[in-house]
Amino acid sequence: MAGGIRLEWAQFGHFDSFDVYRYITSMADMQLHELPEPIVTELTTMFYIDTSVSTGQSYFYKVAAHRGSTTELSDEVFVVASEAFINVFTANATFTVPAGVTEVDVLIVAGGGGGGSRQGGGGGAGGLIARTISVTPSETISITVGQGGLGGINGGRGQNGKNSSFGSLVAIGGGGGGGRTTDNTGANGGSGGGGGATDFVGASFGGLGAQGADGGAGVTQEISLTAFPSGGGGGGAGGAGGASTGLNAGNGGAGLYFPILNMYGDDGYFAGGGGGGAGGASGQVLGATGKGGGGAGGVSSSPQVAPSHALANTGGGGGGSGIATTPGGNGGSGVVIVLFPSGQLLS
Repeated sequence: MAGGIRLEWAQFGHFDSFDVYRYITSMADMQLHELPEPIVTELTTMFYIDTSVSTGQSYFYKVAAHRGSTTELSDEVFVVASEAFINVFTANATFTVPAGVTEVDVLIVAGGGGGGSRQGGGGGAGGLIARTISVTPSETISITVGQGGLGGINGGRGQNGKNSSFGSLVAIGGGGGGGRTTDNTGANGGSGGGGGATDFVGASFGGLGAQGADGGAGVTQEISLTAFPSGGGGGGAGGAGGASTGLNAGNGGAGLYFPILNMYGDDGYFAGGGGGGAGGASGQVLGATGKGGGGAGGVSSSPQVAPSHALANTGGGGGGSGIATTPGGNGGSGVVIVLFPSGQLLS
């Protein structure tokens, strides 16, 4: 069953009521007496949501307007039913609740954190909120879409992503991945940034996730038994970032999947963590991206591989770089998606 087809029409002059006609083939050449039975009669509003439709099916509609003994027939419209009305916001905006809508599903994803530099940790994914909320027709709701954090430079930590919001609901920007030269620990955020490699004894901890998972720990030179330790993966909305094992950098944590949104984000996934950056010893492996738009980590040499930026409008974390002269990958910008009728996002 689809979410519904919303029909709206303008009123020219005064009319008493409206009837809505629907058919699976064109009614363009039909007169009023030739039309099928109306699906609804005596409407006094200038809109109608047809919920008895099937996803992918084509429908033709006409509206009859009645005033006393006079009836006027509209032109025909053609519509293909979809799962829901999907409104995607990739920049700051205002959402006006349509007439007749009292609940919406909303997905709010903050900007992802930037990856750290020089065997840096992967950026943490932006915080993710998915829920059904009550709304009032004609209500206006402010929307903010957070940008991704920039990747770290010269061996430093990546920047945190910016918050996204829908009214009072706020998703927190992802934590930046730790660097090796400075700020080794991954930053706290919506999901935590991965810890960068470190020359000191002891682990370099990943950041904590307030709305997602924690980042993975980086590894020290002593523990890795190589001069080229690696960073941990950034946390994702659906899983923690992987810890570095020395030769292998940590993978980014997985994002979350929403089947109805498979045309958006990373094939329906959002808020994946960035992979950690690896050193240049033989056999070292960069951190893989977490599904959900996160960027892959880089490798410092043998051969040198640059980290990846996260995908835009996914809230993914940027990949950690393998070498100080290459910045970490930038975090992906966030997104706000509003669906109605409700009950489609989380089903």
